[in-house]
Amino acid sequence: MNDINQRFEAFPDPMGNWMVWDCQNDDFAMIGTQRMWMLTEQRALAACATLNALLVAIREPAAMLL
Repeated sequence: MNDINQRFEAFPDPMGNWMVWDCQNDDFAMIGTQRMWMLTEQRALAACATLNALLVAIREPAAMLL
């Protein structure tokens, strides 16, 4: 999930786990106090999609109503 317009990216680490990276803060993405690293692929992709969707909803709340 490496779309240039997305703030968050999910990708595998060298150990075979997955992480979600916050491209704006140049650090691991966080949900609450939980860093998004050492995840399964499924969880990383789901977290990444959720975080990017939340940003769209915050930036364009009217678009979510359509």
